Amino acid sequence: MLETLILLVLSLVLGIGSLMWAGWLIVGGQFQTFDGLFLTLVCLVLALVFFINCLWNIRSQEFKQWLEGRERKEPSSEAKRQAG
Repeated sequence: MLETLILLVLSLVLGIGSLMWAGWLIVGGQFQTFDGLFLTLVCLVLALVFFINCLWNIRSQEFKQWLEGRERKEPSSEAKRQAG
C-alpha cells in the first residue's frame, strides 16, 4: 500500500514537471519551431498520462483501503491516549 502512495506522489511530481516544461517552452518562444512544437506536445501528453495515472490510483480499491485503514488507526490511538 505504501507503493501506491509513492506512485501517486511520483506521478503528481512528474505531471507537474511536464506541465512546467511545456510552459517554459511556450514562455521562451521555442514552441514556434517545428521541433519545439513537437516537444511541447510530447510534454503535454506526458502530463496527461501522469495525471490519468494519479486519477486511476485515487480511484483504485487499494488506495481506498489504505485511506480507510489510516482513518481507523487514528481514532483508536486517540482512544488510547484518553484511557491512559
